Amino acid sequence: MCGIFAVTGSSNDAGSQVLKGLKTLEYRGYDSWGVAVRESKANIVTVTKEVGKISNVNISFPQGIEAIGHTRWATHGGVTVANSHPHQVGTVTVVHNGIFENYAEHKKRFLAEGATFESETDTEVIGHIINELLEQGLTPAEAIRKTSNEIQGRFSILVMFENSSGIYAARRGSPLIIGRDKNQTFIASDIPAFLEKTRLVNYLDDDEMVFIKNGAVQFSDLNTGGPIKKRDIEVPWKLEQSEKGDYKHFMIKEIFDQKDSIARAINHETDILNQAIKLLKDSNGTYLVACGTAHKVCLAAEYFFSSIAGRKINVVAASEMKYFERFINPRTAVVAISQSGETADILEVFERAKARGAKLLSLTNVESSSVARMSDVHFLLMRVQKKL
Repeated sequence: MCGIFAVTGSSNDAGSQVLKGLKTLEYRGYDSWGVAVRESKANIVTVTKEVGKISNVNISFPQGIEAIGHTRWATHGGVTVANSHPHQVGTVTVVHNGIFENYAEHKKRFLAEGATFESETDTEVIGHIINELLEQGLTPAEAIRKTSNEIQGRFSILVMFENSSGIYAARRGSPLIIGRDKNQTFIASDIPAFLEKTRLVNYLDDDEMVFIKNGAVQFSDLNTGGPIKKRDIEVPWKLEQSEKGDYKHFMIKEIFDQKDSIARAINHETDILNQAIKLLKDSNGTYLVACGTAHKVCLAAEYFFSSIAGRKINVVAASEMKYFERFINPRTAVVAISQSGETADILEVFERAKARGAKLLSLTNVESSSVARMSDVHFLLMRVQKKL
């Protein structure tokens, strides 16, 4: 999991804005970071990147109204400056969140043709593919669409091109949200990155692409290139809800928030509770799926369902659910627990279960998350109540 962020608009400090936004996304990746700025005077893309946590970084960037950035959690290649994002290949600058599962076969072909690589990452291979397609005469949008079809696995990418203003983004399985202000547009892995600027958002769904330039936003189908209309949504969050406040670490803040968090978690409208009850009652087989500590919560819930509801529930780690897929059918209920609502293993479980007709129930802290939006019924655990 990595954090990515982009901004385009009227302000000439795009690089500094991206750096600030990435600091709010450090929980998604903390071993290295990088920022690419399109310089206003020369119209070239300049990259600055370093190893280490981004939280204490304070540096200046070239003036420019467009920038993209990345905070990395290493998967392909060690923690080095060369492996840090953004990567540049020819006129292409790219950042990437996800796993390019079949990158090795593409890299092998490029090496055989005499190409050189600066890093060990799968992301740099994406840059090579896009650049190759540009050299063949494809437009930037066409090159990104065709490259996306070559990628096996989950991904979200941001791409800039030298001598061609604007920023492109595409996703399949990894989150991207667009924030829209009067004079600026943002793209981020998570809303807090731009929450200080705007609460008006559009959600980029799987197999969709967006092009942003100043205040203009164009959505399109990643496969066909056809235009897509998106609904404007105003998120109900306040900035202070996404910040540490006076606490040194988010973990300490969360510990002291427990009494309020528990109250919020158990106070839900009757209609949502009734929807969940009906979904479970109508099922003939229920699976609780989660990862990490959320999976331990599911193990505890198994006993509660047995002793209180008199109901047998199957608890499965999300990564192991593929072994039980043969039992999923339209009468199955799949219940997921995910703090972020973007856990890759759970998203895969939901996609496959939905394709088999199962009903989906989720508990997350993020109403706008991919898991929440895929669900038939969703419990928002961090919801702010008028009265507790």
